[in-house]
Amino acid sequence: MKILSLITTLGHGRGGHFYDYVITNEQLVEDGHNVRALEIGLNRSPIIHDANLKKSFIYFNGINMISMLFKLAVIIREFKPDVIQSYDLPSFSAANFISIVFKVPVAFTKCGGPNPEGKSFFPRLNNVITYSIENYNYFDCNKVCIPGRSKKIYTNYELCNSIEKSIQESYGDCLKILRISRIDEHYEDVFYKSIKYVNKLYENGIAVKLLIVGVIQSEGLFKKLKEYDKNNVVFWLTDDVYTVNASQLIHVADLVLATGRGVMEAASISKPIMVFDTMQEDPIPLNKENFHDYFSTNFSPRSFSSKANEVDSTRFCMEISTDIVLSNKYKEEIESLYFEYFDISKATPVLVNFLENCKKTPVRLLGNNILHLLVTIRYLTRIRK
Repeated sequence: MKILSLITTLGHGRGGHFYDYVITNEQLVEDGHNVRALEIGLNRSPIIHDANLKKSFIYFNGINMISMLFKLAVIIREFKPDVIQSYDLPSFSAANFISIVFKVPVAFTKCGGPNPEGKSFFPRLNNVITYSIENYNYFDCNKVCIPGRSKKIYTNYELCNSIEKSIQESYGDCLKILRISRIDEHYEDVFYKSIKYVNKLYENGIAVKLLIVGVIQSEGLFKKLKEYDKNNVVFWLTDDVYTVNASQLIHVADLVLATGRGVMEAASISKPIMVFDTMQEDPIPLNKENFHDYFSTNFSPRSFSSKANEVDSTRFCMEISTDIVLSNKYKEEIESLYFEYFDISKATPVLVNFLENCKKTPVRLLGNNILHLLVTIRYLTRIRK
């Protein structure tokens, strides 16, 4: 199958959905499909740059819409895809508009996040792929939920050993808890919860460090978080050597505080995982009993579970770090969840079956497509100022 895979890069290009994009497309190629990766936007993602894919880039700043659409049309005419799969709304609006001319079906991939309720404008969809049950239940069109988008992560042992040595020399033996996330206001509450929780462990006599790996997108928030860390429990890793392909550092952790695809990456190497619950102050240990409650919203901080109080989070950390039998049992449980729900090799056959049956965009949606293109242009113009 010939698949033209679209994504838009407006910022640093290291968000979770860029990894979703690369891992899915690399697996499709491994499965024998002809995939062309097309990046549209202001910048080029380093994640896509390093991917083993046939790649193209179209510069798009919101003003050069006609030029962008013309270049997209040239690629479609040359490549002759069976289907176009888009991983965000800006690239979807361009693909959907041009697909009416070429009569190529377009599938939109909703890469997590809340449902678009209350949005001033959201385009009408013909075909949608979701990563969460929450999103799947929202859309009323040809749809499929395919949460699996991870493979066993690569570990940079040299970098992990360097970090471990630095922590050992400065703080001695301690429980290492890892949080990977860009440092901006979107995850502000999660950062405060993480730091508060690890400070609580420290005050309960547990030797512990919170390793935060992430690009600093808000200097103001970064400063506030450092001030909030009253016991100096945070070990910051914000340089590019750590933040590009940050999952390569998960090995260094004894425990991972995770959201979204971070859960899948940690599960791929059987790491103990804690998730965030909107109704709880402390992160909650992820297990088979509460898994589906958090799974339904893609392990978002908006998640909640009626079973959250059944495990004491502080005791869990103490037991994981001291009880080898319990720790191994938990790791086996996490590993089984990974292979059942997250393994990309099991997801791509389902994806291909869906893409083969995608519906073409009807001409009657032309007005809707034009309106969404204008909304996209307005958005791009604003972020460039």
